[in-house]
Amino acid sequence: MAWLGDDVFFAGLRAHFAKHAYANATLADLLESLGAASGRDLSEWSRLWLRTPQVSTLRPDVTVDADGRYATVDVIQTAPPLAPGEEPVLRPHRINVVTGMLGADGVMQPGDVVAVSVDGPRTRIDALVGKPVADLLLLNDGDLTFAKIRLDDASMDRLAATLPTVRDSLTRALLWGAAWDATRDAELPASAFVDIAAAGLPTEDNVVIFATVVRYALFAIDRFMPLGRRPAARVRIGEACRTALVGAEAGSGQQLVAARSLIYTTSLDDAAWLRSWLDDDDDAAPAGLQIDFDLRWVITQQLAVLGAVSRDDIDAEYARDRTAMGAINAAKARASRPDPAAKQAAWTEIIEDDSLSNHLLFATAEGFWQPDQGDLTSPYVQRFVTDMPAMAARRVPQVAEFLVRAAYPAFSVDREALEALTAMATGDAMTPGLTRHVRDGNDDLARALAVRAVPSD
Repeated sequence: MAWLGDDVFFAGLRAHFAKHAYANATLADLLESLGAASGRDLSEWSRLWLRTPQVSTLRPDVTVDADGRYATVDVIQTAPPLAPGEEPVLRPHRINVVTGMLGADGVMQPGDVVAVSVDGPRTRIDALVGKPVADLLLLNDGDLTFAKIRLDDASMDRLAATLPTVRDSLTRALLWGAAWDATRDAELPASAFVDIAAAGLPTEDNVVIFATVVRYALFAIDRFMPLGRRPAARVRIGEACRTALVGAEAGSGQQLVAARSLIYTTSLDDAAWLRSWLDDDDDAAPAGLQIDFDLRWVITQQLAVLGAVSRDDIDAEYARDRTAMGAINAAKARASRPDPAAKQAAWTEIIEDDSLSNHLLFATAEGFWQPDQGDLTSPYVQRFVTDMPAMAARRVPQVAEFLVRAAYPAFSVDREALEALTAMATGDAMTPGLTRHVRDGNDDLARALAVRAVPSD
């Protein structure tokens, strides 16, 4: 629709529905109708967009003259090669490029909006040449194309300051996405993403964006940062969540999301107030926050990860909530405890226990690996390599594949673990389904190692 324009696209659809009413139609039929309405042959567009893999990356390439105006603004398109030695596939994109200037009221004001047809490795945006350099330059405004988006260096350097000033939630989502993609692709240090998140979360009023950014930030801390830098980074995200919690309306969805996010950032030093929420202390939890079974399990799970509850405590919580979800949450919490006996019991259940339901098996596997329990769980990397094929031989393929995915040692971000898991993926005992999930995990581990190697301040 963005490529053809709304009027042309809908005209093509109307013609298509009329021509093929009460009959079957193919993709070729649809493209023929859209092509007739637009006067374009869409067969090459279809090949590039619908029949080739990989995703494009669009980034601005900017030069500035001595007067602080844009001398050149280009869009650079890149993509990974489909195979070693092959040329990458570049696609046609129709995007809007927008500039933003920070107003005297502290709000980002939209400036120029330029429609650009990107086709090939470099596309010049002549309409911006000679314009004053903006506080923000964003490709793909309105999210019209499917691509990874990068910011220019100046916009990225200012993002922690400018992102909270952007009022449009879609624009903020695009900016958050650009920062996260750059981090995940080892172009931005994980610490820089944490800085942006700590600055932007207190004013982020979209609950979906808020929850997603907290998840990204904790992912960056737990997998992309070395152990020694994690506590301080987690405190910063926790402070941002607490600020959002204090400012949220009582009983609102924003309050609940901020509370859950705050719980995920806690350390052992926070166990006392976490317990006070769990103990139904009327003066402890924020006014309007309902501590229902779901939130109680979030708290119990976090306390289990921190080693602040015993198995008896978890069983007592389950006694309050004798439901299927209560059993699942209890199983995950038991496996999460930083205790050698708890880990051994959980591993035995994952590999050998045929009496547990699938849901309890999956919950146990999901709770087993925790980011700050490496000293305790590192021996289980090799056990994963040796035990999983035997486990898979005893279970139906769907269950085995889910268990391999859930029990993959995702937090074991070190070269030795990656080498062992890479060798596992080529082993004779592996089925195609198991191999796929292990290779997916290995790709994430390799990516985490690359991000950790990015220099940071």
